[in-house]
Amino acid sequence: MVFFYTIFTTVYTFALINYGLYVINPSYFTIKKTVNIFDFLLYSFNNIIARTLTYIEPNHTLTNIIGSVEPFLGIVVI
Repeated sequence: MVFFYTIFTTVYTFALINYGLYVINPSYFTIKKTVNIFDFLLYSFNNIIARTLTYIEPNHTLTNIIGSVEPFLGIVVI
């Protein structure tokens, strides 16, 4: 049970971070459709399992660093 909680917490936290960065400055990501927080949850979940979405791509140094840290934390948690 703790395993699923930590995975959920990691995905949710990074989704909020990425969505917050998108709200602050949309140019941090290359977006190919209208997105909302649920798209960033999917983006974060795919990041943690080392997959990518085709419609959300990091486009800034800060978002690239965050995108690189998330799979590492996924390995540590798993």
